[in-house]
Amino acid sequence: AATPEVFDDPEASTLLFLVAYLIYLNPQLTLISFISMPLLGISVKLVRKRLTKVGEAQYAAQQRLVATVDDNARAWRVVRTFDATEFELQRFEQQAIHHRRMTMKQVATSSLVTPITQIVAAIGVSIILTLALYQARNGSSTVGEFVSFITALLMTMSPMRHLTDVFQPITGALITARG
Repeated sequence: AATPEVFDDPEASTLLFLVAYLIYLNPQLTLISFISMPLLGISVKLVRKRLTKVGEAQYAAQQRLVATVDDNARAWRVVRTFDATEFELQRFEQQAIHHRRMTMKQVATSSLVTPITQIVAAIGVSIILTLALYQARNGSSTVGEFVSFITALLMTMSPMRHLTDVFQPITGALITARG
């Protein structure tokens, strides 16, 4: 019997079991965390979409730069004969500058993934913490339940962060494979 793909990744299965444990501990607080999780997914999806777009532009710029170098390497005698060295040098510089710009955009975009996920997660945790303190004050939950819930909730951040950090290399590989 084949197991679902979700259980093949230890981070994904850890996240799944932690969410089940959170539901067991406090369904109300878990519901609020379920509201923040889709926000986290939406933010990652938007950044991933931008990363794909910038990655494709960077790949195209790299291909144009390689083509320019290849043209000059193959036809160096023609370039010398027609005194086109300055033209080819300018063409190479333009392609190199464009490639550098696209690479910087890709690096900047990929570096947004982790801070965005951490900000959304921090806002969700602060809302959950506020509600948990309210429940503890009213006596509907104990301090031990509160600590268990917060501990399990904080333990979900590492698997979520790992799953979002995987997107950048996968996106780069998919762009290269399409190219």
